[in-house]
Amino acid sequence: MVLQLNMLAIDGLQRPVFQLPPKQKVNYFTEIVKSHWKKINLNQRQILTLTTLRDALLPKLMNRELKINF
Repeated sequence: MVLQLNMLAIDGLQRPVFQLPPKQKVNYFTEIVKSHWKKINLNQRQILTLTTLRDALLPKLMNRELKINF
């Protein structure tokens, strides 16, 4: 029994052809995703701030060095 493997032809890997989209489409895409990247960056900064606060406050709460009044 002979096994056949699905393989790419070696000449296809040596001469890849890439077609770039028109600059207008790249600019349009960039404008669409720009606000999403800004929001992601803002969220990452907030996560870092909240993580730092949690790491500083949680041990104090657990050791009763800090009291919360409701």
